[in-house]
Amino acid sequence: MEKTLGPPRRSAASVAKEAGVSKSALSKWIKAAMGENGAGEKVYGKNSDKQVLSPEEKIEVLMKAASLAPEELGGFLRGRGLYESHLEAFRAEAVLGLSVGTHDVSLKAELNRGRQKIIELERELRRKDKALAETAALLVLQKKSQQLWGDEGSSTNKKNG
Repeated sequence: MEKTLGPPRRSAASVAKEAGVSKSALSKWIKAAMGENGAGEKVYGKNSDKQVLSPEEKIEVLMKAASLAPEELGGFLRGRGLYESHLEAFRAEAVLGLSVGTHDVSLKAELNRGRQKIIELERELRRKDKALAETAALLVLQKKSQQLWGDEGSSTNKKNG
């Protein structure tokens, strides 16, 4: 399991093939080792009785790890039952959390512009539908008048010419 979790990382398929077990069995072992509570949140640490780290605790771990020398980092992580891969995951979560907040404003503005554009296009579509219906009605009336009264325009031109 450490081959898939720790550096250098390897794919679960290659480790499962090497160990002679199925990929699903390896996945179950990894989940058990990482620990997952009923809510699907990862429980970090050596023992499955460890609690779920809150976002604040993850930030504290990242800050403490950043302040330590590389020689001290291993002892710090072992003391908490964590691996460097956990730190990478915490960093990714922090970056994702920060990027979502900055994009919210621009996403809302873009969403509003999109809604306004949709409203404008719907108005234009209704206007064009009405114009098309009016044109079709005029063509139908013109054909019916020609059928009922004949081509009056050509007979009047012959009399005058």
